[in-house]
Amino acid sequence: MARLRAHQDAGNRVILVSGTFSPLLREIGHQLGVRETVGTPILMKNGRYTGGSEFPVCQGQHKVTRLEEYLRGTRDINWMESFAYADSQSDIPFLEAVRFPIAVFPDTFLESYAKERGWEIMQ
Repeated sequence: MARLRAHQDAGNRVILVSGTFSPLLREIGHQLGVRETVGTPILMKNGRYTGGSEFPVCQGQHKVTRLEEYLRGTRDINWMESFAYADSQSDIPFLEAVRFPIAVFPDTFLESYAKERGWEIMQ
């Protein structure tokens, strides 16, 4: 949380990006004080959730794709000045898209991958 607050205090644009369903992720963002979130949209029919999700799910390379889609038509970001925080092997494409990738409590594969590349690891 200290790192999140430091980014916010520095005036950095903070976007929470996760495979979590979008309505839940918005609530998590609200609780964390993060206004922008990009998650996996839930399919609705006649105003009700169907139990399905829109594809692709916001994971792996699609995490980058969904963020790019979200940013289209808004003020863009500079990937080479951006930070990304993630915890699993499936997040590698997202971490590789930025200049400052940080593995947070990473799974075994991501920890090894991050060490090989000299990325910061937060435990």
